[in-house]
Amino acid sequence: MKSPKTTKATFILKYDNGIDRWGYPLDNEDWSKDYFHCGDVFLLKIGEQMLKCHIEMDNDWYIISGNQRFRLHPREHYEIIIL
Repeated sequence: MKSPKTTKATFILKYDNGIDRWGYPLDNEDWSKDYFHCGDVFLLKIGEQMLKCHIEMDNDWYIISGNQRFRLHPREHYEIIIL
């Protein structure tokens, strides 16, 4: 007998300009949310692909997936799964 698949909740990653942090609201309206810290790991949806990545801060916030680094655009929202 196969075990049932567990589906992890998806969230929308948003930038909060007021405190210069990326985070995800726990519901669609509530910005009292969890904010990311350097090294936090999540899956980021790009097209149909889910990339495992972690977030870091230098002069700006950026993410690392494998050996690639890229910056998220503060005006965009991204679908993520918290690991």
